[in-house]
Amino acid sequence: MTRLFYTFLFIGTAGLSDTKAQLYVNGNPIDSATVYCQLFCQNVTPLLPARVAIDYGQPFQLYRALRRQKITGPDKKPVFFESAAGALNFMDRNGWELVSFQTNLSTYTYLLRRRPPLRR
Repeated sequence: MTRLFYTFLFIGTAGLSDTKAQLYVNGNPIDSATVYCQLFCQNVTPLLPARVAIDYGQPFQLYRALRRQKITGPDKKPVFFESAAGALNFMDRNGWELVSFQTNLSTYTYLLRRRPPLRR
């Protein structure tokens, strides 16, 4: 009986994997029309959380954004990152994939692309 339950649970949730979670930057949604974005991560010290900013095509100034940008998930609760890897994992869970990266002093810049929906 439990095997049957888990089989139906798996089938019921399998279709949810290609849904795209909505991300918000300063209250503005990064909608499905946005294909590429840049993720800027700066780790000042190992004791403090990473500073993270997202450029998705809006008027953008990196150093202001690293201090003031508020990133929220689908539940609209602010998200804080301990490291650049945490920010990348968050973006991956929300439908983005890494295309390339570069580093400049203490700032890591990642180019991300929205993953295409799964075809059935």
